[in-house]
Amino acid sequence: AMASHGVLLTLPLSEAERRSLSDEFPDVKFVDGEPDADLGSIDVVFARDPVADELIDRMGKLAWLHTTSGGGARFLTPSVRERSITVTTSTGIHGRPFSEFGIACMYALAKRLPIILEAQRRAVWDRGLTPMDRLGEKTVGIVGLGTVGSELARKMKALGMRVLATKSTVTATPPYVDQ
Repeated sequence: AMASHGVLLTLPLSEAERRSLSDEFPDVKFVDGEPDADLGSIDVVFARDPVADELIDRMGKLAWLHTTSGGGARFLTPSVRERSITVTTSTGIHGRPFSEFGIACMYALAKRLPIILEAQRRAVWDRGLTPMDRLGEKTVGIVGLGTVGSELARKMKALGMRVLATKSTVTATPPYVDQ
């Protein structure tokens, strides 16, 4: 059977992920972005990073470009704009993992983990390495209440922190932000 769609994948996927895609969508041909790949049948690109116009120009059927990032402006290259290729983004999916990473970093710094782990690696016991007592009694400043900033603000508020935030468009203060 002839594939009805061609999808160019320009991000690293494991063999299991690729197999899963092929099993789930048997009528789709998934292609890697190899320099010598036949791109004439590609009508969809799934990308993490912007795609060079030289590649876009080799995909005569390309109608849709989707990025794993939240912003799509950097994908609007001259060839993409010229052909009115639809560009979609993954806006909204990064709130949980990025806010969890933010919390991990805040705790690591508050509890002085980088210094403590380095002392441990050197087998040095430094009684002066006292971690900050309670992160929950501190104030956090969040620049931007987009997907990630809002999720981080919610979590920080739930941990008992005072939450100050900025926002490009001023609206009502959300319940998880003090000011």
